[in-house]
Amino acid sequence: MALEKHYTVQEIALAWNVSEETVRRRFRGVPGVLHLGEATRLIGRKYRRGYELLRIPASIEEKIRNEMRGRSTGRVSGKQRDRREREDAVSESSASDGERHVS
Repeated sequence: MALEKHYTVQEIALAWNVSEETVRRRFRGVPGVLHLGEATRLIGRKYRRGYELLRIPASIEEKIRNEMRGRSTGRVSGKQRDRREREDAVSESSASDGERHVS
């Protein structure tokens, strides 16, 4: 029986070029991820420092990475959407101007 490679939070953060906290948030609560300890939490008015140890199996890391890639290709930021709408409006107005001259 072969054991699957498990990554640390630091290894994934370096590979994905994101912060360690981003990796912790992304993999916290994912089934199959080894999670020891607890997250930082608010108790009354004070935060209690939590110590988390996550070990992420290679298969789960690959699955999440692929999901993120697929999702990111379809997303458009507000600035990109505004620019596209302006470009569409300009191209529509120039097309309608061209039609008027042809008639």
